[in-house]
Parts: sequence; structure tokens; C-alpha cells
Amino acid sequence: MGRKKLDLKQIECPKERGSKYSKRKKGILKKAEELALLCDINIMMILISPTEKPTLFHTRTRSLSQILKEFLSTSIQEREERRAYTTKVLEKLVETNDAEDPIVIDYLSPDRGEVIQDDIKVTELRENRKLLDEKTSILEGWKNVAEVNDLGQLNIMENYLASSISHIKNILKVIQEEQQIMI
Repeated sequence: MGRKKLDLKQIECPKERGSKYSKRKKGILKKAEELALLCDINIMMILISPTEKPTLFHTRTRSLSQILKEFLSTSIQEREERRAYTTKVLEKLVETNDAEDPIVIDYLSPDRGEVIQDDIKVTELRENRKLLDEKTSILEGWKNVAEVNDLGQLNIMENYLASSISHIKNILKVIQEEQQIMI
């Protein structure tokens, strides 16, 4: 006797939802670790519980910073090319598949806004790239701090340093909480 098929819908009771999340989270983290080990790949996941508590998972073989550096080293153009290729493959699957796969159709249907969301993400990536370029120009002032004569530039550098330290403290706090959870 097999398992009965579950209807996928949001669980109304918050207590049951938290319990289900806890069980499913353990399962997905176990599967991710198995996949990483079997296929020798890097995986990073961020899960946010119903109580809005984040869980950060990454493979043990490489540090989080190494995985992020590798991800960020791919250009926006390469990411866009990969997305376009995936879309083409999915379109071909829909054309050649006699029985329509609802997951593929949902992904490709423009009325669901998936394509628009991807365009928004590309726009956000471009804006983030512009912000990164601005921050890089600020950081170039750090190479020769003694040569900076502009008080405004020094204030910007000071504010940037203070916000960076605060951001790093927050990241370290989250990582420490995650390490305590994993232990």
C-alpha cells in the first residue's frame, strides 16, 4: 500500500505549519547534502521559517565566502545566457511533450508574470552592478587615504566603514546562530 497523494496548499494552523516546516527542512537539508556529496557540487540555501527565522545551509567542502565569490564571479551576461538557454529548453519540452507538464507551462505562461519577474531581476542586477561600481570608486579612495583632500569623501568613507562593520557583525551573528542550530 503506497502513500496517499497530498494536496499542496498552505497549512492554516501556525503550529502545524511550524511542525511541518521543521520536518521538511531536515529532509531538504539532508537531500542537499547528499546531492553535494554524490555530485561533488556546491550548494547554498537560505530557508526562512514561518516565524521568519533564517536558516543558512552550504556544503561543508567549501566555505560560504568561497561559494559566494564563485557565484558573484559569473557575469550578468552569462547568467542571462543561462536563463535564456533554460527557457529555450523548456519551450522545446512543451512543444514535444504530448501530455502537457503543468510545471513547465506555469513557468512559461506570461500571465503568471514569470518572464516579467525575470526582467525585473535583470534590472535589479544592473542596478546592483551600478551600486557596486559606485562602492568600488569609494573604496579606491582607501588606497591612498593620505591623498584624499575632500571632506565629503572622508565622510562617505567613514559612513561606509561604519555600515560595513555593522553589516559584518550582523552576518557573523547569523552564522553563529546557524552553527549553534547545526550542532
